[in-house]
Amino acid sequence: MDGDGGGTRLVENFKFGDLHLDLARRHVRVPRRLRTRSHHPPYRHHVLGTRPPRRFHGRGRGPPRPRRSLEQARAIPHVQKDEPSQIPSAVYPAGDPNLFAGHLQRCFARSCRAHRRLALSDCRHRSVSGAPGVPYPTVPRGDSTTDCLRRRRTFSGGKLNPRSKGRSTPVAPARRERPPDIVPANLPNPTDRPNLLGLTPPELAEALDGHFQARGQPRYRGGQVREWLSAGDVRGFGDMTNLPLRERDALGKRFRLEEPGVDTVSESADGTVKHLWALRGGEVVESVLIPAGDRLTLCISSQAGCALKCRFCATGWSGFGRQLSTAEIVGQYRASARWAREHARGPVTSVVFMGMGEPLANRKAVFPALSILNAGYGLGARRITVSTVGVIPGIEALARRPEQFRLALSLHAPVSELRAELIPLEKRYPLEQLMAALEGFNRKGGRRITFEYTMIRGVNDDLQLLPRLAELAGRVQAFVNLIPFNPIPYVEWKPSFAGRIRAFREGLERAGVPAAVREPRGRDIDAACGQLRASRRPDLTRRPVISERGRRFGSSESP
Repeated sequence: MDGDGGGTRLVENFKFGDLHLDLARRHVRVPRRLRTRSHHPPYRHHVLGTRPPRRFHGRGRGPPRPRRSLEQARAIPHVQKDEPSQIPSAVYPAGDPNLFAGHLQRCFARSCRAHRRLALSDCRHRSVSGAPGVPYPTVPRGDSTTDCLRRRRTFSGGKLNPRSKGRSTPVAPARRERPPDIVPANLPNPTDRPNLLGLTPPELAEALDGHFQARGQPRYRGGQVREWLSAGDVRGFGDMTNLPLRERDALGKRFRLEEPGVDTVSESADGTVKHLWALRGGEVVESVLIPAGDRLTLCISSQAGCALKCRFCATGWSGFGRQLSTAEIVGQYRASARWAREHARGPVTSVVFMGMGEPLANRKAVFPALSILNAGYGLGARRITVSTVGVIPGIEALARRPEQFRLALSLHAPVSELRAELIPLEKRYPLEQLMAALEGFNRKGGRRITFEYTMIRGVNDDLQLLPRLAELAGRVQAFVNLIPFNPIPYVEWKPSFAGRIRAFREGLERAGVPAAVREPRGRDIDAACGQLRASRRPDLTRRPVISERGRRFGSSESP
């Protein structure tokens, strides 16, 4: 503060550290009533770099600072008496005059009792006199820096009062209340902590090794955590019993280990099991466990809903919710595999990305999930199949990966006109361009391509389509899966007759194309192909309109 015209005012642009530095250079002894534990005399030790007396700092304060010579201490630049202050104006913005007062109140709070407050008199310190934003003029009054600080007894409402009431100016409290609608930035937020389930093996090793190294733990701690994760039995860090308790607590504060929550579990008469998973934000996705002899296939979802709107798929009719994260995709595998082990269903032997959503439209999450399932959980690349309706950039990106993941194309029609009626994405990626991308994928070698062909009565089961289907499959040596249409509440289509499906399979085999008929599984719990999320939007039940251009490729309803 500065006396100006008999008044008293607060001074901005003051750096409180300069006050201590000035005291140290002058060897000025601060009165005992103003001493605090954090800023305790003698201040010359802060400048000379020597160890202060033990009575001031107590035991266990660490090694002494490197000792400076007296010449080095004197070489530290400081403000001379006849020079203006060089304190930058950006230290304390001039828009808030309470910053300096609040700083003093916080620094000297320990030396003042609850009923006492700091009182500021006319400032006699050369560094704090003058107008804000301009060099401070020298005030030739007094020679003691501590003369600017006064403490007086008062029962005021928490305000900083000048020494003289006659010249006082009201000052708002230095400590301001936070608005109730603002969340403090330092509160723990679950999304701020990375989920270990979404990290690829290299990322996981780097994160864990760095965490334990910072805590002074041996390097094998990271390997212990990775072993627990790959086993798939733990649901939290507290289950990792070979780690010290304090390390488990530290892991919980630094990382997350979060799987989707189980909403419902439905079991079909044929042994198929459907899990409905609850995600953050209220979305739900489904995964299906399909037993077949000694094999157990898991069909997982990559999106909450789907934006491609295929006419024969219930997920497309339900609309698009959001993309799934890598951790949510991997979490479906972990939780489903654990459920299968706990219920004596055996291990999951293969994974297919044929659940809800288009996997290659969510490559940012699906591709890391492929690496995690392959390298992190020991699932062979040829036991993982990615399904797509024909996203060409995704097919090309999958072909560039070194792992031999398999690809399944939802073809459903061998003619572009009819396919566009069933799959709207055909208009963006025509069938000929799609076949060229599949040929490039096939040239990588060791990667089988499968054609998924849903047999819909009177729509795409005409025998005239059989030669064209065999030609396309022969170009890329594809295996053809013939899938009877599974009824959904949004359309009134019916599956093709068994005789027509058998005729398609025999015709493909005569043309040298391997083919099979996929038996419907889980129809009674809406877990069959194309039925996922089938009961979410019953209001959309209506018969789709097939144009004459597409209808001429369909057959009659006779077998």
